[in-house]
Amino acid sequence: MKKEAYNLRRGIDDAQRLREIVSVLFEAGFERQLQDINLCRLVPLPRRLVCGLRAAQAGPAVSVEVRFRKACEQLGPTFVKFGQMLALRPDVVGEDAAAEFAKLQERAAPVPYADVLAALEEQLGGGVKTFFRSVSPRPIASASMAQVHRAVTHDGKHIVLKVQRPGIRAEVTRDLHLLALLARLLERALPAARNYQPVDIVRTFSEWTLRELDFTVEAGHVERFRADFAEEPRMHVPAVHWDYTRPGLLALDEVSGIRLGQLKRLRSTKVNRKETAAFVMEAFLHQFFVTGFFHGDPHPGNLLVAPGGGIVLYDFGIMGYLPSALRYELVSAFQAYLRRDMEAFVKHVLDMSTLAPEADVVGFSAEVRKHVDAVVYRPSSHKGLPHAYYKIIVSGGRHGVRFPTDLVLFAKALLTIETVLQKLDPKINLDASMAPLFDQLTMARLDPRSWLPETREEALEFVRKLPLIPERTSALLKRMEEGNFSVRLDLDELKVLMEEFDRENDLRILAIVAAAILVASALVLASPGVLPWGSVFGKMGLLAAAVMLLGVFLQARHKPA
Repeated sequence: MKKEAYNLRRGIDDAQRLREIVSVLFEAGFERQLQDINLCRLVPLPRRLVCGLRAAQAGPAVSVEVRFRKACEQLGPTFVKFGQMLALRPDVVGEDAAAEFAKLQERAAPVPYADVLAALEEQLGGGVKTFFRSVSPRPIASASMAQVHRAVTHDGKHIVLKVQRPGIRAEVTRDLHLLALLARLLERALPAARNYQPVDIVRTFSEWTLRELDFTVEAGHVERFRADFAEEPRMHVPAVHWDYTRPGLLALDEVSGIRLGQLKRLRSTKVNRKETAAFVMEAFLHQFFVTGFFHGDPHPGNLLVAPGGGIVLYDFGIMGYLPSALRYELVSAFQAYLRRDMEAFVKHVLDMSTLAPEADVVGFSAEVRKHVDAVVYRPSSHKGLPHAYYKIIVSGGRHGVRFPTDLVLFAKALLTIETVLQKLDPKINLDASMAPLFDQLTMARLDPRSWLPETREEALEFVRKLPLIPERTSALLKRMEEGNFSVRLDLDELKVLMEEFDRENDLRILAIVAAAILVASALVLASPGVLPWGSVFGKMGLLAAAVMLLGVFLQARHKPA
C-alpha cells in the first residue's frame, strides 16, 4: 500500500513538473512545437492568453537559441546541464547555438551549512567530527548539483569536499525521464526533428549525467589521469582520499595556483609563459594521441600554474576517450593535412564517421577543403589545424556525416587548448609542433613489436573458440539432417544465380553437341573407302564443331554483368 501511495505521489509530481516544463517552453515562444506534439493543453488557459498578448506587443524578435538558453536557466539544474551538453555538440545544434548554450552557468545559491552537514553524515554514515577535525562552513564553490568546502582531517591534511546537493539525484532522475518523453514525442511527430536525433541525444545526456552524479566515477577518472602522468613531475593532479569518497561525496587534496586565464597575475610572477605553453601542449598531445584518455573541458579556469612550477589540472567530470584505432586514424588524417594531401585527409575524416542515409558526401568534402584553405592560405589569422578540424566536425551534421561523441569532444578540447596556448605564447605553432609526435607514433606503429599484444589477443581468442568448433559443426549437421537448415538469399541475388545456372547449362549442352559432331566427323574421315561426299560432310562437321567449341570458349570467358 505504501509503495502504491509512493508511486501515485511520484506520478503526480511528474505530471506537475511536466506542466511546469511545458509552460516555461510555451512562454519562451515554442508554442508551435508544443502544438505539434499535442502538449499545449497542459498550459493553463489564462497563461496562454497572457503569452498571446505579450507576443502581440513584443519588440524585436529574439533568436531561438537565446530563448532556449533562458528557458533552460529557468527550468533548473538538469536543463542547465542539458544546454551545456548541447554546447559540446556543435555538429548537432550548429555553431551559433553551441556558442549561446555555452553561456549557461551552473552557479547556484549555496546550500545552508546545516544541510551540508546532514548530507555529509548521510554519505559517511556517521558524525562529521568522527571523520574530520573541521569542515569550513563557507563554500569555495557552489554549483547546481554540488558545492565545495574545505576540510581538515584528523591527521592534519588539508582537503576539499565536493558535496552533492540534498535531493538532487531524485530531481535530476525525474527530469531525465521527462526529457526522454519529450524527445520521443518530438521524433514521432516532427520528421525534421529526426535529423537532430533527439532520442539518442537525450539518452547520451542521461548516461553522462547519471555518471556525473556518482562522484566515485569522477574519482576513478582522477586516479587514471594520475597514473597516466605518474612519471611527469610537472603535472600536478590532486590525490583522491578514498576513505571519505562516496557516490555523493568526493574528497581531494586541496590545490593552489594561478589560473591560466589570469594573465596579469602570471606576468607579475617569474613564471616562464613560453615554457608553460610548451608543457601544456606536450601534456595534452600526450592525452589525445598517446593514452587516448583526455580532459574534456580544459578551459583556463581548470588549469593552474603551480607555485613551484608545472601545471595543476582539476575538475574531471567531463572526460573523453579515443580508442587506439581512432587515434591511428586521427594521426593519419592530420599527417595528410600537414603534407596538404586533401584527398587522403578527406578519406581519413570520412573513415572516422558514420553516414546517414541522406548523407551528402560530395558537399561535405567540398566544405572540408574550404575550411582547410581558410587556415592554410591565411597564415596571419593564427588559426591552424585545430580550428579547421573543429569547423569540419561542426559541418558534418549539415551533410548527414556523423561523428562519435568523444571525437566531437576531442575537437572542442583541441580548439580550446590552441586558444589557451596562443594566450600564453602568441608565437607558438601547434601545427608544426604536432608533426614530430605524429612521425614518432607512426614509426612506433610500424614496429613489429607493437603488433605483439594484438596478435597475442587474436591468437588467444582463436584458441578460446577452437573447442567450440566440433560442437557447433555437429549441431549444424544435425539441423541439416533434420531438415531445419535454411539458407537466406536475396531475391535479386537468387535471380542472378538462376540466370547464371541456365547459361552454364546451355554452354554445357552446346559443348557436348560440338564434341559429338567432332567425334563423328573424325570417324567418317578415318573410315576406309569413304565416299567423296562423305569426306565433304566430315570436313564440314569438323569446321562446325570447331566454330561451336570456339563459341563455348568465348562464352565461358565472358561473365554477365
